[in-house]
Amino acid sequence: ARPRRLPQRRPRRPPWRGGPGPPPPLPLKTCSHAAGCSAVERTSVTLDAGRRWLHDARQTEVSSAGRFGDCGAQGRWNATLCPDPSSCAANCAVDGLRLSDYQARFGVTSDGNGVRMNYVTGGDRVGSRLYLLDGADQSRYRMFHPKNRELAFDVDISTLECGISASLYFVEMPADGGKGLGNNSAGAPYGLGYCDAHCPRDVPFIGGEANLDGSSGSCCIEMDVFQGNKVATSMSAHPCNTAGLRMCSGTECGDPQQHEYYRGVCDRDGCDFNPYRLGNKSFFGLNAAVDTLHPITVVTQFHTEDGSDSGQLSEIRRLYVQHGRVIGNSG
Repeated sequence: ARPRRLPQRRPRRPPWRGGPGPPPPLPLKTCSHAAGCSAVERTSVTLDAGRRWLHDARQTEVSSAGRFGDCGAQGRWNATLCPDPSSCAANCAVDGLRLSDYQARFGVTSDGNGVRMNYVTGGDRVGSRLYLLDGADQSRYRMFHPKNRELAFDVDISTLECGISASLYFVEMPADGGKGLGNNSAGAPYGLGYCDAHCPRDVPFIGGEANLDGSSGSCCIEMDVFQGNKVATSMSAHPCNTAGLRMCSGTECGDPQQHEYYRGVCDRDGCDFNPYRLGNKSFFGLNAAVDTLHPITVVTQFHTEDGSDSGQLSEIRRLYVQHGRVIGNSG
């Protein structure tokens, strides 16, 4: 999930407390008509590298203040550690996190069956973005092949006001987080390899090099399965004319400030379905047909023309389940 279009700032650097612990668990169930939901994958989530502190990887001991040297971040990189993109990636390490860090610094907690993501307020406003790690190999992201499948998840957005949203979406990130490219020796467990159809330029490392001046973007296909708060929701498909992660520069990033919004390699707007915007103002929201005052099961089906896993995608269908009742999508 990600709060979008709100200021995001990395929290102040923490004192060093040792190495990382296990990431927050978020188990995934694979279900079928024949077997039910008997197969449980011990998947977990990890925090995006862009939200983590970057410190001097060359230090073997902490300072008297209990800290490593700070590599900085976009717009304020440490010139000594980061004289150029390659050296910066070699000199800087991504912070490891413990469960207590997830909760205290980023508002993320897990009860073993689900994850709660709070938006931390105060001096540092911190939004979290989490990626699902593979249950069998936590050095890799969990990859999905949704054709001829459906995805279902429960969500409680009853406290999310206008101006902030919860999101669950697919992007075409590399499964290993780009580990082994350039000076990327951290990979997926540390939240590296992010990309989306907006070609974000605030990604700190792309292809194993630091994005020092923010001139490069990280582009890839994006499928927004769910974005919403307690008054509105949307589902959006964002295609690109390239496969996998592509580091963009100039016009191919589709920079709105340069009036190149529709000239990039990805469809930033996407093809979206928002019931309210399409005219049904009583379908989704407070006391609506899908009542956001209560938890919702969101079901997304990816149908193929011939009903096979390899067939051509023909339809993306949305259903909701609430209070034991299946609710078809707004017409």
